[in-house]
Amino acid sequence: MIHTKQTRVLIADENTSVQNTLRLTLKQQDCEIFEAQQALEALELFNDNLPEIVFLDSMIEGEIDGITLCQLIKSMKLPHYCFVILLLSKASEQNIDACFSAGADHYLVKPFNATDVLNAIAKYHQKAQQSTPSPNTLANKNIPTKETHFPPVPYESLTGFDTAGLHNLEFMLGSKDKVFETLKNFIVDFNGIIDEIRVSFHAQQRETTRRKLHSLKGTAAIVGAKRLSTLAAEIEAQVFISNNIDQQLADLESAWQTVDNTVSTMF
Repeated sequence: MIHTKQTRVLIADENTSVQNTLRLTLKQQDCEIFEAQQALEALELFNDNLPEIVFLDSMIEGEIDGITLCQLIKSMKLPHYCFVILLLSKASEQNIDACFSAGADHYLVKPFNATDVLNAIAKYHQKAQQSTPSPNTLANKNIPTKETHFPPVPYESLTGFDTAGLHNLEFMLGSKDKVFETLKNFIVDFNGIIDEIRVSFHAQQRETTRRKLHSLKGTAAIVGAKRLSTLAAEIEAQVFISNNIDQQLADLESAWQTVDNTVSTMF
């Protein structure tokens, strides 16, 4: 008899009705289910179990909201593709835009039914088939990997990063090494972003420009790059009302170079 591996699913929502709808539907799909009602509890379960699918309330209770938690999950390097479905209370253009700007793969609007959940699962399987895991990931090795250990660098020495923000990130991730790994991933993932923003703006692709700025703003805030996040937010507010943001982009690039040089030098 062939046993297939269960799909691990995290449900992060405090609403009992939502939990029941998801749980009953997912059990029929032979999923392994983990449930959380608050943001940090959800993050802890995520780190411990590395689910393939996350159903995440955009307004989940706790120290951070679902949008921020989605951005954090999407910034992590994982051994498989993680499909994040944000649960929205209202299908407004603003909510949907924030959902995809945070990196979510799909969204559901409450109240939803079992068919909506099954359609979301189908989208996950479609995405998973298209995503080829890296041959260096844990999922493709038969030997244990060693956790990366970074030099004992004090947060105060990281120019361009807010000390309080980094301590908060450590509280969410559970260790200083995970914070430093996240900073490295942030630099890699957003490498070249300022040039991309500049090109899309001058090509009159204002919505694309705004989305890139929004993503940079949110992720920079998560990793404690406070000035970078603030500048991205200021430029985002001007994208549709200004014809020239070159000076602001120069300031943004300077802030980026500061955090880039810090991470590259320290790690």
